[in-house]
Amino acid sequence: MTEKRKVGRPRTTVNDLPEDWYEIMRECGQEGGTGVECRALLGIGESAWYTLLEDSEEFREADEVRKTLAEVWYQRQGRQMIKNGGGNAATWIFTMKNMFGWRDKSEIDHQSTDGSMSPTRIELVAPGEDDDS
Repeated sequence: MTEKRKVGRPRTTVNDLPEDWYEIMRECGQEGGTGVECRALLGIGESAWYTLLEDSEEFREADEVRKTLAEVWYQRQGRQMIKNGGGNAATWIFTMKNMFGWRDKSEIDHQSTDGSMSPTRIELVAPGEDDDS
């Protein structure tokens, strides 16, 4: 039986990145940089980025650090906007929602205005817990 020959380009590893790749990712995050910006700074494409995220725990952890630092940067921008004025609050809010999963909190009152219809509480009890048999 013949051995199957690998074809195509080898998978990207952290060894293929610039020597200071971790610091590049941190600095990108400290300036609010996105994954797209970070890829450009590292000189890699989208498929290499996702290969690294899939294959390298070290790279995944570095990207989590980048994301956290980026969110901190944007939160500080929001605080500065509140403190000093200026900026665009709507743009900031949409950025936080789109980049970091923020969302508006919505509460639903299930009771009618006249009180005639109120929610019914239903309790589920696992078998064996309040079982008299």
